[in-house]
Amino acid sequence: MELPFQLQYSLSRRQRLIPHLVIWAPYLPAVGFLSIVVYLLTVQVSPWWALLSLWCLWLVRGFMVGLTDVALRPLRHMDVVIQERGLGFLRGNERWWIFLDGIINFGQIIEDTWTLQHYNGVVIHIPVDAITPEQVEFLQAAAARRRLPMAAPANASAQGAGENRTSTQ
Repeated sequence: MELPFQLQYSLSRRQRLIPHLVIWAPYLPAVGFLSIVVYLLTVQVSPWWALLSLWCLWLVRGFMVGLTDVALRPLRHMDVVIQERGLGFLRGNERWWIFLDGIINFGQIIEDTWTLQHYNGVVIHIPVDAITPEQVEFLQAAAARRRLPMAAPANASAQGAGENRTSTQ
């Protein structure tokens, strides 16, 4: 496989909405509960509690932006460039870059779309027919590197270094 490689494709509403809802599903009950509490405080206690609803909206801004995007755009055209250590995607006319070592998950939430999640919140969906198996393996390996332990325990590395030193002398 040659690096860099470029992927250009379009995503339907379904390919964006279902993974979006699955990713946000663990947080929605807490957000719903908080919204109900803020509403009740606003109605029963004081209208000033409505300001807290702005904070609630700020907490779920990514969810709201995703829903708005799905509602307003029937198709999302994507242009993704993947290099050895980075991934660039177009947002408007500007290319934004993320490091591959920040990928926390790369898998299929729905069967016809691969979903890449980055630790900084970026989520990129790639249709199965737009990417080769070798490219999928490359991105899965990048996600697997993220899951590796960052360092060995201090005692184990000191012991290992001491053993290597004595065995070479």
